Amino acid sequence: MASEVLFRLIKSMDKNEKGYFKKRTKQYGSKQAQSYLVLFDTIDKQVEFDEAAIKKKHFSSAKASAYSQTKSYLLDNLLKSLVSYHYGKSASDKITDLANSIKVLFRKKMRQESLLFILKAKKLAYGIDDMLSVIKMIHLQRSLMAETFNDDFLEKGLILEAEEAECIRYLKAQNELSVVYTKLLYMIRRVRFVANDKLQEELKEIMSAPILKESFFLDRPRGNTLYNSTMSRYYDFLEDFEKSFKHVEAVKKCWDAHPEYKIERLENYFSVVGNYCGVCWRARKPDKILPALESMMELKPTNTLEKMKQFESYHLGVLNYHTGSLKFDEYIPKIEPFFQEYDKVKDKLQDHFIWQYFYNASVLCLCTANYEKALEFLNVIFDDEEEGRLIGIRRVLIIENLILHYELGNLDSLPYYIKSSERIFRKLEVNELEMSFIRFMKKLVNIAPSEKKDLFQSYLRETENLQEKLGSNESIIQILDWKNWLKSVIQNKRIAEVMKEGKSG
Repeated sequence: MASEVLFRLIKSMDKNEKGYFKKRTKQYGSKQAQSYLVLFDTIDKQVEFDEAAIKKKHFSSAKASAYSQTKSYLLDNLLKSLVSYHYGKSASDKITDLANSIKVLFRKKMRQESLLFILKAKKLAYGIDDMLSVIKMIHLQRSLMAETFNDDFLEKGLILEAEEAECIRYLKAQNELSVVYTKLLYMIRRVRFVANDKLQEELKEIMSAPILKESFFLDRPRGNTLYNSTMSRYYDFLEDFEKSFKHVEAVKKCWDAHPEYKIERLENYFSVVGNYCGVCWRARKPDKILPALESMMELKPTNTLEKMKQFESYHLGVLNYHTGSLKFDEYIPKIEPFFQEYDKVKDKLQDHFIWQYFYNASVLCLCTANYEKALEFLNVIFDDEEEGRLIGIRRVLIIENLILHYELGNLDSLPYYIKSSERIFRKLEVNELEMSFIRFMKKLVNIAPSEKKDLFQSYLRETENLQEKLGSNESIIQILDWKNWLKSVIQNKRIAEVMKEGKSG
């Protein structure tokens, strides 16, 4: 386990971090330092971790404990190097340094200088919405006042007490908002649609939290983000994308209005932009995506995590723009250049980005009749060991999978996929609309070619009736509108053409 951690840590480091570690290690000049530097280089060159090969090459004649000790030294020094490399680049680090300086000035009885440093640290803490550090500075300020008793002691003391109380109130609100957000996110990840009365009651209880009726925290980025992100996800869950957009836009505007906070949490800001672009796509506002991405790409990430998050948000945003604006064919030439970049960084990317990108890319290829490429993208998700976590979206993938196998003419294997899909759907307790698709596919593989057009037309009418009966908040068609596929077969056109005609009509 420790070996795997060491391997993943080394593979996560960028070129500058590795160079800094080697330079720092060589400065020690000890035999031990050189030993774990050899281990570092060996692991760094491996594509997949092979502990047996390392032991055989470098530790076959050493004591049994030598390898374990070298691993421990390497891990310890890697972490120290990474902390040292990145330290001092954030406002949080500056606050820490100021706090240490204040303690020194306190001991030297340099009270006026201490106060100046306290006020400076407090300003930085407010700028990055760090109320815990503000409270810490208030305590130091209070201690300083106690040593320099003046006539205004009570007045200033009460002002500090009120300031601390406001910070505590804000922190309490953050905690309550976080609880609501966590409960809602868990529900969304667990199910994709509010499909029955029990789930509606559960959702109602989550969103009845008193803190959601407050507003005093909205002028601070952390409170604003927690509140508006909760509301955006709530309306997204209900598929009221217009209201969802209103709240996700409020989050982005708040971050843009607090540049210190944005720079301090750049990785999170890239996620904010990514979420914004996703809601723009669902709310049918693709024209807002590219300006947001262009602004985001002007920011310069300083570490690997920030670079990867910027990469994820940018490429998914571009894909969202092309699908949302129905410019499917314009994106096809961009797929190959994307994969050239993707192959270099795929081990550092988040699973949910890979799932999102490959699903959206598969739909885009489906719409442009690039069926083999669409299935290739879809299989990347199906082959993922963690694919089972996609409970809500899994049924969408299954339906698209059936469509693709039909379009590719895989009629021998299609009955197997239909049977497997039906078994999964019954286990997931999907609604009548989704089960109707399985019944349709069963008929489709057994019907005469001359009767297929009539079957497609009758099922299109059935789908529209069921969708109207169920309501939009229970309709999987909001994610994958297979009515466009039915129409494309009936009209003998690509799905992309049907969607463009539908938009213009």
